[in-house]
Amino acid sequence: MCINSDVLDRNGTTSFHRNEVLVKNGGSAHFSRAGRFPVQDDSDSDDSTSSSSSEGVNEKPEESECAYLMCEVIHEAIYGKVYHGIILRRSSSTDVWHMTNEECAIKAMTWDQIRAGRERHLIENPQDEISAMQHLKRRLDDTRGRNIPVDEAMRESNVIMSLDFLFDDRNLYTITPYCRGGELFDVLLERERERYTEPESRYLLSSISVGLESLQWVDLCH
Repeated sequence: MCINSDVLDRNGTTSFHRNEVLVKNGGSAHFSRAGRFPVQDDSDSDDSTSSSSSEGVNEKPEESECAYLMCEVIHEAIYGKVYHGIILRRSSSTDVWHMTNEECAIKAMTWDQIRAGRERHLIENPQDEISAMQHLKRRLDDTRGRNIPVDEAMRESNVIMSLDFLFDDRNLYTITPYCRGGELFDVLLERERERYTEPESRYLLSSISVGLESLQWVDLCH
């Protein structure tokens, strides 16, 4: 059964998006320890995402299915690119995807570049990054005794949390909330010729300290 990749936008216009819609074909990828997560080979067929041209879809969709529309590129990343994304929802597998007002950031990292990074022994490992986010979220959930929303977990920890992790035979995708103000490095670049006030500096450093404290609380070292 082919996946319907028609998308109804906010103005009620239906458009077809080829190879731009990430649709989950099962559960999210779980990383007990990211470094041990197998890099996908071309022969692997157990993909957790599919494009509009792929076949096979979850026969028992959740009450509200979720997909991700990849829009413009925000910036380059070490192992790929980061896209501005829009969350899509539909009530059943026969329904058209509906564009929501929910935004996200989609980091698409190619398996080829991840393999090359391993061979060069680069310090940054996207799979370890995913493992850390999942570990922190699980510990927060355990502490609260419930599955807390991602935005609540981020406010408490000052650490970016994932909305989803998906992969296919070409890419590993990390989907996170969209931070319209950009990352800290962008903020620093904007003010590179203007000194920060003491209150501004205090706010930034205290925010970073809370994030580091959250990582140390779950035995993670940055």
